[in-house]
Amino acid sequence: MPQPALKLLLLGPPGLEQGGQLVHLATRKALGLLAYVAVERSGASRSQLAHLLWPENAEEQARASLRQELSRLGQILPQALQKPSQQLLRLDPARIQVDLWDFWDAIRTGQPGKALELYRGSFLQGLQLRETAAFEDWQAQIRQETLQHYLRCLLNLATAEEQAGRLREALTLWRQAIAADPLAERPYLEAMRLSEQLGDRAGALRLYQNMEQALADELGLAPGPEAQALARGLGQASSRPRLPVATTPLIGRDTEQLEVLQLLERPDCRLLNLVGPGGVGKTRLALAVAEQLESQNSSRTVCWVALQGRPLLSSLAEGLGLPLMGQGDLRAAVVHRLSEQPICLFLDEAEGLAVPAELEHLLRESPSTKLVLTSRERFRLRSEWIYEVKGLDYPEEDRLIQRSPAAELFRRCALRVEPHFRPNSEDWAAIAQICRLLSGLPLGLELAAALVRVMSCREIARSLEQDLRLLEGTLTELPARHSSLRGVLESSLAQLTPAKRQTLQALAVFEGSFSLPAAQAITNAALPALATLLDRALLQKTPEGYRILTVIRQHLLPHIPQAIHLAHARYFAGLLKAHEQGLRGGNQGEALLMFTQQYPNLKACWNWALANSYEELALEMIDGLFLLFELRGWFAEGEALMAQVATSPDRTLQSLALCRRGRFLHRLGDSAGAQQAIEQSLELGQGLIDEYETAFALNNLGLAAMSLGQPEKAKQLFSQSLEMRRRQKRPWGLGNALYNLGNLAVLQGDFEQAQRYLQEALEVYRGLSDLRGLSLALTGLGQAWTALGEYAVAREMFRQSLSFGVQLGDRFAESNAQLGLGTVAGIEYKNEECRERLQASLETAHQTGDQITIAKALLGLGRLTMRDAEYERALKLQRQALERFTQSHYPWGEALAYNHLGRTFFALGEVAEGKAYYRLALEQALRLGALPLALRAMAGLTTQLKPPLAQEVWRLVAHHKSADAWIREEIRRRAKRPLAPTPASLEEVAQRVLQAL
Repeated sequence: MPQPALKLLLLGPPGLEQGGQLVHLATRKALGLLAYVAVERSGASRSQLAHLLWPENAEEQARASLRQELSRLGQILPQALQKPSQQLLRLDPARIQVDLWDFWDAIRTGQPGKALELYRGSFLQGLQLRETAAFEDWQAQIRQETLQHYLRCLLNLATAEEQAGRLREALTLWRQAIAADPLAERPYLEAMRLSEQLGDRAGALRLYQNMEQALADELGLAPGPEAQALARGLGQASSRPRLPVATTPLIGRDTEQLEVLQLLERPDCRLLNLVGPGGVGKTRLALAVAEQLESQNSSRTVCWVALQGRPLLSSLAEGLGLPLMGQGDLRAAVVHRLSEQPICLFLDEAEGLAVPAELEHLLRESPSTKLVLTSRERFRLRSEWIYEVKGLDYPEEDRLIQRSPAAELFRRCALRVEPHFRPNSEDWAAIAQICRLLSGLPLGLELAAALVRVMSCREIARSLEQDLRLLEGTLTELPARHSSLRGVLESSLAQLTPAKRQTLQALAVFEGSFSLPAAQAITNAALPALATLLDRALLQKTPEGYRILTVIRQHLLPHIPQAIHLAHARYFAGLLKAHEQGLRGGNQGEALLMFTQQYPNLKACWNWALANSYEELALEMIDGLFLLFELRGWFAEGEALMAQVATSPDRTLQSLALCRRGRFLHRLGDSAGAQQAIEQSLELGQGLIDEYETAFALNNLGLAAMSLGQPEKAKQLFSQSLEMRRRQKRPWGLGNALYNLGNLAVLQGDFEQAQRYLQEALEVYRGLSDLRGLSLALTGLGQAWTALGEYAVAREMFRQSLSFGVQLGDRFAESNAQLGLGTVAGIEYKNEECRERLQASLETAHQTGDQITIAKALLGLGRLTMRDAEYERALKLQRQALERFTQSHYPWGEALAYNHLGRTFFALGEVAEGKAYYRLALEQALRLGALPLALRAMAGLTTQLKPPLAQEVWRLVAHHKSADAWIREEIRRRAKRPLAPTPASLEEVAQRVLQAL
């Protein structure tokens, strides 16, 4: 029977593979979820999963997060992840292979050899989930169970191998047991006994020393009497010095250790250089690797030599335990000692070697020797392998900082000087900034953490933004070379020629990554110079080109010539202008990717141009930056950057920036602020801005007016903008005006006119290949088709919209499309899909700060909660939505929320409250001309109206073209018979309803 294409790996580093290729999962919790379902082979409970993976959330929120995770997983393994019942989940063994299942089956059927092959490492090795104590307990339990099975297999096989006379094979198995459980004495004893039988008394003694150290470090215990007696019989240890004792914990280097060990396993890797700048933790990583080699591999001796600028041969002689006396041939003595047995020689601080080529001579004359170097530079030897050591990882988002290795090192070091150090949310945000400023360099983090006794984390971060001298002499016990971060950096820079240092100083103008063409255009950097800087770990290679460490850049920044800053600003302003049209359509994806990657440089150019009165460069950049912020949903960032122009002496620049700031304020829910900013823009721009910019401002002013409940003013402004666009024959702006007119028509219930506007907008955007425009126009059309009751058509519109939004990475468009899909699913009573879609919309809108979509998603979730008869929870969600609508001055949303609240209070039997909210909804809708919302309010009130008036409302709603289709259907179901149209107008019936209340 062929194996399934899908394979779930749970023993060792976890992952999901398809056809041998790793499948990317959106979150680590997805792996945890799959692991739990795999362990519970007969079926895993949804409630237990929600509790295990999201214990910090309320039950409903945890279930919502679970649904979202399952929705994403369902797209990756739609048939393998089964739902045998409403509450159970299971994996189909016919469609997915799980290594843990195979391991269990091998144990059960008595195949220990196969079980050992499957055991790549501990259960879910390296997987850590945030704030999931119950999951961690479960994970530890399964990990211990699988470990015990693995150890029993090793014991049985080792015993069988020894009985068959294969002592070396048995010894190898006992060493595997030691590696798996370094605190169990029996594997050490058996391995020591076999090593002595094989004539390797030194190896046996090393095993005892490893056991002794492991028990002392972890448990504070000494080996038992049997082990001590066996060790006494082995004689004295070699005179060779032991490895240095680490004085600091090793944090966050699991991947690096594994990768270095894998390189050392290669027979062709005999000279491995761990390269990195000073203070990056090369020595600590190398020591950890040496400790692992010493404890796991008895066939190769491990030796540590600290060079520190001393002569190579005398340092090696000392490290190898050779006597330094007489006039003998020291080189021959070293080579002889290296040739006695396989050895892995660690040479720390090797950058000071006078003749690096001597290393290759040693390797040629001692074929069983491997060399591991730590150095600040590459030596470009033919046999040299390079492993670049970088700073500790830290996330870009502050909220994720607590689980990062860089922050954990800072926290632990801070505890050494301040035992009561307990960071709050403000401290964590500052620690994130410290990690970024110091590029995750362990030395810098250790020096900075020592200051928490006298400064707050925020004060440390602010000081580091200005100068690195803050970190001088904060720890006196460090070696002299590490007592000052500036000293460490300067010692690296001192090795450069003046020309190379000048090149590096010029490159410090770049924020983030930069390309070779950019480096050459701005700094005239030659390839040989870049290669030298790479060799000395002062530059890093990235997929986009190159990157200079933030901490090095911070050190060099004050010395960058103004001419370089100007060249940098001109280059990126020109790049943005040259590709600006791509953001409008035709090449949006590629242009967005490029400018997203280069945004740190673009922002730096914008700030420098404004600070140094280069308004012409800011004018060149302003449209491109606006489009980037709009398409990426970076509304708050866009608003902040445009606000910087407030004090510019250039009126044209001020006018343009005010208009774009107004657009972002509208997106963020401050339509009153948006209206004021755009009106100021038009006033400032009189006689300065052209008709194209005026049409753009009028269109945005219309958006603000529409949100503020001024529909007639909005319609007039959109129409003016449309007329100008048609006259200018500028299709990009034409599509925007049409789209906004279509949206306004949807709100007012003129669905046929809305379709005409939106369809024309769609064609305009299609001609431009404007994915953003296509997504929004399709969402608008989806809303119109939803109101008309054509749900299949609407769903397809929203689906296409979502596809375009996802392709573009446009979070604003995504959240609106998900909201539309959730609305349709809710109307069709597909509650599970509805909840997942609305939750996705809510989370995405939170990322952009889009308050209106957040509030609409909350209302939808409240409506779903009512279906579960959880009315109090529904009220909470609806009030949260109303609060956001009110703060955003969005009366259309207020009327919508009033309708929802009225319905909920009626369901609770609180008639007076329900009538009050429905009245507010009706009055607000009539003021706005929002006919669908007015009809919805009247339909909701019919249970409280006298029969003749209720019948009149039913007849009105059942036939009015502005009534949403699902409201009409609800009324017809309640009437239970055909309803004739009423001759009365909506306004007449509404007034009679208000009077009756």
